[in-house]
Amino acid sequence: MFLKTVKGWPIIVGFLWKITWLFLFSSLGLSVIASVLSIKAAHILCVALGGKVSFSRFLYIFCLTQIGRYLPGRVWHLVGFSGLIEREKVKNSQVKHICFPGSAEHHKNNRER
Repeated sequence: MFLKTVKGWPIIVGFLWKITWLFLFSSLGLSVIASVLSIKAAHILCVALGGKVSFSRFLYIFCLTQIGRYLPGRVWHLVGFSGLIEREKVKNSQVKHICFPGSAEHHKNNRER
């Protein structure tokens, strides 16, 4: 498909594009509706299988986990680490210095001034 696109690029560039905004926004709206209905169907299945979670909480969990598609692996390590270490009653300021060791040195230097 990539080679076909590259070979046909002059045709793509030469085409007079006319965007119909009504169709564009209609398709965006239908996409959002389809996504919400899909999430609702998954919620119904979850409840049918014995899960006891509200739709709003299920929606929150679903959307939060979808972020994983777009964030690189190193970011998820930091998010998970900071979340788990905070459960152990470590202060937010300490978590920042643990995740970003250079910031601890910077903080110490600023306090000494």
